[in-house]
Amino acid sequence: MVSTLAAASQVRLSRSDIPELYDPNFLDVLIPPPADRTPVSQSMVAAETPKNSMMEALTQTAHQTLTQNLAPTYNSTLSPTLDAFQCLASAQTQARFNKYLQDAWAEDADLTLRIIWNTRSIHDGKATRRFSTELSAGCTRIIRGPRSRTSAGWWSLCALPQSKQALAHGYWKDLLNIVALAAVDELSNFDRPSRFLVEREQCQYGKRNGGKAGDPAGRIAESLAKDARNKEEAKEKRALKGKERYDNLVAKLARPRFRALYIAVARLFSDRLAQDLRILDELDTLSQDADRIPYLKRISLAGKWAPTPHGAHDRHTNIASAIALLLRRAQAPSRYPSALDKPIEHVEAFVILRSFYQRWVLTRLRDALAIPEPLMSANRWREIRYNRVSSVCMKNNMEHFFAHDPAGFHKYLASVEKGKKTISGATLLPANCHELKTVKEFKQSLKNARIRVVEAQWKTLIERLRESGSIDNALAVCDVSGSMGTIHYVPRFDGSTRDVQPILPAISLSLVLAYLAKPPFNGGFITFSANPEFVKLDLAQPLYKTILEMSAKNWGNITDLNAVFLRLLLPLRSRTKFRRKR
Repeated sequence: MVSTLAAASQVRLSRSDIPELYDPNFLDVLIPPPADRTPVSQSMVAAETPKNSMMEALTQTAHQTLTQNLAPTYNSTLSPTLDAFQCLASAQTQARFNKYLQDAWAEDADLTLRIIWNTRSIHDGKATRRFSTELSAGCTRIIRGPRSRTSAGWWSLCALPQSKQALAHGYWKDLLNIVALAAVDELSNFDRPSRFLVEREQCQYGKRNGGKAGDPAGRIAESLAKDARNKEEAKEKRALKGKERYDNLVAKLARPRFRALYIAVARLFSDRLAQDLRILDELDTLSQDADRIPYLKRISLAGKWAPTPHGAHDRHTNIASAIALLLRRAQAPSRYPSALDKPIEHVEAFVILRSFYQRWVLTRLRDALAIPEPLMSANRWREIRYNRVSSVCMKNNMEHFFAHDPAGFHKYLASVEKGKKTISGATLLPANCHELKTVKEFKQSLKNARIRVVEAQWKTLIERLRESGSIDNALAVCDVSGSMGTIHYVPRFDGSTRDVQPILPAISLSLVLAYLAKPPFNGGFITFSANPEFVKLDLAQPLYKTILEMSAKNWGNITDLNAVFLRLLLPLRSRTKFRRKR
């Protein structure tokens, strides 16, 4: 009885639970368009408020403060949306994060939506992964508020580009995280991090009691009996937990707004998977000598991140069943098991459908995408195609590639340096490339391999940025004072936030501008500290040598932006006597 209940709770999903699953107009059914309301403009409200010059001046002084080096600054821009844009991704406390989001939402809800996407956007924004926890909590306000229809229509922006030249803001797993967090009531939890995303059950190891006294056969029999009891108890617990999760999901699906989110994400996955399967069908019809690369480049990463049956997301949401139902409805793949056409029990039909979805949809697409993680888990390192490895995966696993396949990895790096192969690096931030300079903990050969990887990824990043154009008449002024940190630090990661000292993004972005600026403004930047100076860079030399030269400069310990103009630029004009216009 319990085993049957466990199986049913993990795969069962009836049409009555989500009757709008096949309806393309599910948003109109679940979240009807709001009635037209004439909003009160901010100018009208401001016109009704009396003004006083003294109070306006006092209000401006309320936000004056000092930096760590006692330099004057402001703790607010006086615009909630601008404060959110600037500080949302770096908020250190939940209270501050909540205030930024609430104030911005009250000022301009539509603009706040765009700020949330910018905070998550990998290619066009700040690329923070906190979207899955704190930022998704902000999305709760969108889902439950008057912008529910807008947010449901915007989920596709997270994983789908809006034009041939555009790139997706996030990745497909973001969508699954939001649904799972909403299902377990952790989407708006500001008090502590999500247990679903970051917590793992502690491993428990048995304790040895006593020595080896007694009959060995008796000890073995007792141990086997204990293992059998533990196995049966674990089976019972899994069954009860599965039933609790299913009952919770049914209760959640009874709410129209959650059901709209659930259907929107399931349809996004099914539509993209169906397109990718059609591309694979086209590949199967090609001759052996045909060029397959253009077809493979059209396949998305939806197959990689699609929920695996009985995986972490599917255990809480059963969304793999919804995607499988939509794919069968679309006849993608074109042929399904004949057993599904016969009158069989509901649970058995779902077992067959989910098994088919995993074998002939997920496995097929993941093989075509050459996903490295399954090959790494199977110890098939030599089969990894390094030019298909993402930049983040390369950054996190290059030492493993070097340890398990040194010859193949060196051969790949040599091909990249010769321009015969490519390396992914467009999704890394400039500071990610610079923080890898600290490689003292690795042996010399691995150090050299890491440097070669970072050099190649840096070139890829600069080339991608150049595709967007160049910058005219721009010269970076970079804060390199001691309060910004040290370039020789070792980054730490505590599971939720990365300790990145400000000196890294400051120098990194200055270098990016030095590479992208049009001559004669390229190849240098100005430091501002106690004694500002112009730093001339040799862009032809390797990035590693450039960073070493920069770290050897006399940075000083005082932040003084005025000195850039009063001690460097204005005296330069008086000495050279160039015209005011120039």
